[in-house]
Amino acid sequence: MNSRAASAHLSEVGTTAPIRLWRTTRASFHVLSVWLAAILLMPWMNRRLRNRIANHFAHSMLRTFDVRVKITGVLPAANRATILVANHVSWLDPHLLNLVLNARYISKLEVASYPLVGTIARQFGAIFIRRGRA
Repeated sequence: MNSRAASAHLSEVGTTAPIRLWRTTRASFHVLSVWLAAILLMPWMNRRLRNRIANHFAHSMLRTFDVRVKITGVLPAANRATILVANHVSWLDPHLLNLVLNARYISKLEVASYPLVGTIARQFGAIFIRRGRA
């Protein structure tokens, strides 16, 4: 396996007010639809189907913001357990990782109690940890 890491290059997003408003509206509806899917569908889906749905939602969110993904390097093998540590700098980064790797996330415990996001994270299989504990 090649040790080079995969990377993604994101395009610049538009900055005009109408474009920002349109993207914010689309993103809001997207988050609401993901939340509804997490409540109504995810409890009855197997892991494989959850991954496909999560991939679809990630692609849709990135498309909303006109993010273009370019992968360079080698991705981890899909049939091997892998831990990827990624200190994300944008709230779009988890969507990007999910689109490229079908990632399962480890998050701080507090996220589980967040409205909307906590429900989504729990139903999509996030693993929650208490920070500061060994």
